[in-house]
Amino acid sequence: MCIRDSLDIVGNLLFWAAQYSGISIYDVTNPTSPQLLRFRRCSPWVIVVHGDYAYVSDGDVDNVLRIYDVSYPPAAWKACELPVIMPRGLVVEGNYVYITALRNGVRVIDISGLPRTAEVGYREMPGEVVSASFADHRLYVSGEMGLHILEVWTPQQPMLVYTWPAPARGSQRGYVVKSEVQGNIIYLLDRFNGFYILRASLPPVSAYQTYLQEGVGYAGTADTYMFAWNPTRTAGEESTLTMTTGNIRSALVRFDLSPVPPGAFNVRASLQLYVTQAPANPIQ
Repeated sequence: MCIRDSLDIVGNLLFWAAQYSGISIYDVTNPTSPQLLRFRRCSPWVIVVHGDYAYVSDGDVDNVLRIYDVSYPPAAWKACELPVIMPRGLVVEGNYVYITALRNGVRVIDISGLPRTAEVGYREMPGEVVSASFADHRLYVSGEMGLHILEVWTPQQPMLVYTWPAPARGSQRGYVVKSEVQGNIIYLLDRFNGFYILRASLPPVSAYQTYLQEGVGYAGTADTYMFAWNPTRTAGEESTLTMTTGNIRSALVRFDLSPVPPGAFNVRASLQLYVTQAPANPIQ
């Protein structure tokens, strides 16, 4: 069993999440005599304070993300909650909360309309994931398989780009429970095997957009169609693509993706086609 407590400190306020007790808010203006301002009973894993709100993952009893209004700490109150299966770690970045949900991947919660919230994204992850941190458009997720790095150019679609497997020591497997990033140094805490310090030379995350349009600085398109009544026919040199209902004629288009930089991943793609002659019947 692993008993986990969480702390966040904002100014002269200390927010303490005790896993089997609840969350407490202390005034630590005088560090030698902290004053309890508020206590709320729950079974928290992590507490993160961002602005006027405290975000708490309650993953042992109620399986929810709880959000408390802490603008007046002595009277902190629950603003809203959202069901999340087995929430563990969380990090707040901009208008989104990223939650590690143990065996249920990473959930992305939109908090732009507090107290209204909505889950707007999801990324399946291998194994259990228990903590999250954020730096330079990257989400660092830790768990039993090691450290996972996800690039977040579109918040609703974090993309897994690299996994550092937690090494075993003898018969003891690795299990990373915490990660912190400072510059190009990543600090990892392993539940069973101590800690690791990694050096990572990661390129900046930036958006890349390209148009694959024949004749506009690009000549990588090939197209043809298959004709069921004449299967040996080659139509690659024809000026138009032909499609017929009932799969009699089926169109094929191929794009050369070599202009796309190595390591890029697709966030969104669109295809525009123009009809030169409308069919008598709709094509499904």
